[in-house]
Amino acid sequence: MDFREIEDVRKFCRETGFVFSTQHDRVLETALTPEVIDDIFKWVTQYTKRPLLYEIGCSRGYTTAQIAQRLREKGVKDYRLIACDIDPRSVSWASEKFSADERITVELRNGLDYSEIESNSVDGIFSFNVMLPFLEHCLINGRRLHRVFLKESSRVLKEGKPLVLTWLWKPLILVKDKRMSGIPFQLKLYRHHESIEPFLQILKEEKNERKRN
Repeated sequence: MDFREIEDVRKFCRETGFVFSTQHDRVLETALTPEVIDDIFKWVTQYTKRPLLYEIGCSRGYTTAQIAQRLREKGVKDYRLIACDIDPRSVSWASEKFSADERITVELRNGLDYSEIESNSVDGIFSFNVMLPFLEHCLINGRRLHRVFLKESSRVLKEGKPLVLTWLWKPLILVKDKRMSGIPFQLKLYRHHESIEPFLQILKEEKNERKRN
């Protein structure tokens, strides 16, 4: 099972008993301070007139609406926001919710599959209370996908753009930095949690590898 297909992810979740956490309408404010939120959207909108954002695990679109609201507060009216989920019902609900906004597209998509996303094209990746617990669950069940996820995230992100992950109000925020070899991310913010530890270990290994070279 390589998680390329949505059904692979669904099957894994059924077999292991994993249930994706429910989103709500104040995830950003609960997990992050206003200053951090402002920094994130400054990175997102910098050097682009029409930012492209990608959200993994949008559920019914609660967090999607928060991302869109923050963009409007930054004065950004022209943007593209692709929100995805593996649950057809959630995608249907969210699609209906944003049906009048051509800037927002909701897709039935596996969050581990970036195959249709161009390299260096995305201005921000967000996943609120989805990817961190899912990857932690994969690790518990013998699947080490953290490095794959980081590599693909860094491939599609533009330089200086953020990868924002949260779980249980614990954030992990990375920013792509091409000066870094291997997996090119600078660690900007984290609050310790078991789900974040594998990412920190990967970044530590990358740093040690650079020192050896």
